Amino acid sequence: MEGIKRRLISDLSNWRKSDDRKPLLIRGARQVGKTWAVQEWCRRESLRLVTINFEEQPRFATLFERDLDVDRIIDEISVALNVSLRGSDSVLFLDEIQLAPKALTALRYFYEKRPERVVIAAGSLMEFVLAEHGIPVGRVQSKFVYPLSFTEFLGALGKDGLAQTIENFRLDDPRPIGELIHQELLSCLRLYNQIGGMPKAVSAYLSAKEMRAAAAEQGLLIRGYIDDFRKYARKADWALLETIFIKMGALAGGPQVKFTSIDPHTKSTQVRRAFLALEQALIVHKIRPTQATRLPLAAHAVDKGFKLAFLDIGLLHHLLGFDWTRIAPNADLTDIADGRFAEQFVAQEIIAAQPGGSAYSLHYWSRARAGSDAEVDFVIEHHNRPAPVEVKSGMRGRLRSLLLYQDEFNPPAALVLSQRNVEVADRITFLPLYLASTLAPAPLV
Repeated sequence: MEGIKRRLISDLSNWRKSDDRKPLLIRGARQVGKTWAVQEWCRRESLRLVTINFEEQPRFATLFERDLDVDRIIDEISVALNVSLRGSDSVLFLDEIQLAPKALTALRYFYEKRPERVVIAAGSLMEFVLAEHGIPVGRVQSKFVYPLSFTEFLGALGKDGLAQTIENFRLDDPRPIGELIHQELLSCLRLYNQIGGMPKAVSAYLSAKEMRAAAAEQGLLIRGYIDDFRKYARKADWALLETIFIKMGALAGGPQVKFTSIDPHTKSTQVRRAFLALEQALIVHKIRPTQATRLPLAAHAVDKGFKLAFLDIGLLHHLLGFDWTRIAPNADLTDIADGRFAEQFVAQEIIAAQPGGSAYSLHYWSRARAGSDAEVDFVIEHHNRPAPVEVKSGMRGRLRSLLLYQDEFNPPAALVLSQRNVEVADRITFLPLYLASTLAPAPLV
């Protein structure tokens, strides 16, 4: 995956230098680049990486079964691998840790007994074992990792200047983007919609410069997720997980979803449990309706009728078998598939733009009144108040729900994401789709 740059690498450097460093648990869906980022970070920092992959080396799980004496564990790893774990330049990396639940428990003792050790753990679908074993609260730091964001994708294409344009944009001082740059960013955004942000799909495209190479990797990734459900989920649940996963092509970015409509032959409680597992595993993201009168948004959200975002827009297109060759080069992305792909992109960007210490919840506004139904695609935190966001082509006549929201709540800002350049008109800020990441709440200082 040469040429791909991840924010996670700089985050790892900051974590290692922190005064109260805890063992780091890197959490993310399968194949989002967790292992590669750790290896690349160690290479750049000239650190000695000692890796135990519990999938490739299952015998090492027994080290944690006898007891959780971290000195003994370190000594036995050192002898077995003929390496030294002494010194601040050594990194112990416990990969695929979901296969060794006792190793998860051991992380707290690395912090309590040997805090000077640099310890990182990573895994996929950990939530299938965390329910039973849990994470040591206050003794482990979590870092959530997602597919490449659009700015990371631009960096992989070698278009750092375009990425910098997005990173330098300030929502509080919205200024138009130069038209040439604006058009180039829209062109790259169309490419990102097709490839998505899964590192292997991006790397395959960069190597072959052919879309079918990325599509082949997307197919392998989807097959891998389905195989993992069968491997890790309880026998009574894996088939339901697979059913929901495959149906995501028809659900993501679409209208409200209800548990009862997912599988009419399965109890809604079982569907709810399966959805929770997929959500915790960061494969799907619920977008919950909220009354949105004040913060926190989650406190006023309900779970009866929700919308969905998928892990990755490229995988979503692959699940649908969507044929981009039938779409005109200048087609408006907010009009394709009734805007579903544009909404998926916005959700994915807001989630990926978070600092990463916790999973971020997405919300939208919905009002059901006789003769006056209204729905706004997203509600975000802006200046410590809720603010509405619509993903539309930008024509004022299509913004009825946004205008109703403005009249009813008088928010600090009202935003529309479309393909038009930055513009402020009639108390509405119009932003290009590629600036979706700027809507993420600022990290707490």
